[in-house]
Amino acid sequence: MPSRHWLAGQLDGPQGAGALYKQMLQADPGNAVASHGLDQVGDALAVQARKAFDANDSAQANASIGQLAALQPNNGALPALRALQAQVQQQNSSALDAALKQGQDALRAGRIGGPGDDTALAYFKAALALDPDNARARGGLGDVAEALTVQANAAIDAGDPAQAGKLLDQAAALAPKSADLAAARARLASTSQGQGATAAASGDDGTTPPAPPPPTPQQSAAVAQLVQRAQVATRNGNIMMPPGDCAYDLYRSALAIDGNNAAALQGLQGLPGQVEQQFNQDLASGQLKQAGDMLANLADLAPGDAAQGALGNRLASAWLDQAEQQLANGDRMGAAQALDQARKLAPNHPRVLDLTARLQASQ
Repeated sequence: MPSRHWLAGQLDGPQGAGALYKQMLQADPGNAVASHGLDQVGDALAVQARKAFDANDSAQANASIGQLAALQPNNGALPALRALQAQVQQQNSSALDAALKQGQDALRAGRIGGPGDDTALAYFKAALALDPDNARARGGLGDVAEALTVQANAAIDAGDPAQAGKLLDQAAALAPKSADLAAARARLASTSQGQGATAAASGDDGTTPPAPPPPTPQQSAAVAQLVQRAQVATRNGNIMMPPGDCAYDLYRSALAIDGNNAAALQGLQGLPGQVEQQFNQDLASGQLKQAGDMLANLADLAPGDAAQGALGNRLASAWLDQAEQQLANGDRMGAAQALDQARKLAPNHPRVLDLTARLQASQ
């Protein structure tokens, strides 16, 4: 019975009190108990929404308003809640735009990371706090990771491995699978080995960056084999999976032996381009799930790549095309699943909002 769900606080969802009261009313439109129960659920959802706004929890407030609108589209509390929702959204949008602009300004000014709230890192984190799915904010953090990696490479060139290591650790917290980061890690390890060998032989402190010792013939052969396997894995589309046998891991294994190997470095840093090419092929052939996997790989390998936003919109449009076709064929479940994929990529896309409304109206 709905009362048990009501007492347990289960207001929403397919098994919540609201849905069950609504089912009762559909079967018996004059059922006073169900009508009163639905009103109670609506009032509770409206209270939830207001409390969420008071707590600055816009996501929960929006969810409660959406649930209320689905259960009782004519609920008297909805107009005021919608107005408050629009006001908060406008405020959040203005704050989000400001944080993103300040982040880009700080990035251009060289205020990358470190303490304080006037850095690119701080501003982009603030933007993500306002909109956890914001692609520009995620891309900004990727730009920060790339800038830290560039600074780390400069520190390696200047013979300061300690500073380079600190910078790479900061970058790894933002983009742990970045191809440029992995290449810099390999350079740092190789340079540190060379410095250690020189210091041990000369007795000095190793402050002048020496050339690392050349690999042995056996090491060169092992590196060449790993690079060859990585190239095969790349052609087969095994960029990040399976672990140990994917191109990313094989190139890193090669660089663990010889951190300056040109073929391994070139292959590793060329993976984002290979991923984008595979994405385009998958999208053209209608393999949307595989295209999504490639887009996720690109986000890992090159988190600051500006092309990702456009690629995500293209994939979202393809999912929406599929949802439209499935809805036209009467496959509401398939259409809802495809729409969900599009929503994850582009939640504010006009077609996402339109198709969501059409699916709800067809219930």
